[in-house]
Amino acid sequence: MVSNKALIYKKLPTHNPLVGEHIQVESQPEFDLSQHVPSGSAIVKGLYFSCDPYMRGRMRPPTRTSYSPPFEIGKPISAYALVQVLRLADGEDSVTTSTGVTYGKGDILYGLFDIAEYSLLGKEWLQHPVMGMTGLTAYSS
Repeated sequence: MVSNKALIYKKLPTHNPLVGEHIQVESQPEFDLSQHVPSGSAIVKGLYFSCDPYMRGRMRPPTRTSYSPPFEIGKPISAYALVQVLRLADGEDSVTTSTGVTYGKGDILYGLFDIAEYSLLGKEWLQHPVMGMTGLTAYSS
């Protein structure tokens, strides 16, 4: 069991969001790193989370439609992030996603994830390795 902090969306802002009023880092229930991992899923550790302008647009009433869903009050905010795969299901050395990407323990992935220290994610959330063409070019230079 490990502590697990997350960035929680607390209240709909009318202007600029304020830490402590609209968003708040909160301790979640302890996360069990040894819990059952369903086949095709992974336990990941959040490494880096991007804070982007579009996120303010997701802080809106659920009745207002847009190109992305609104954040849910009382739940973690999601953002584009880098996460590291800590564990796969027992007996699995790697998982292949619906897009044909294969990943395993220790791999770093990019995607849209809850801003939390640890998460259990299904295969549908784990799509993109960091080393795409531009990432590999940057790493190799």
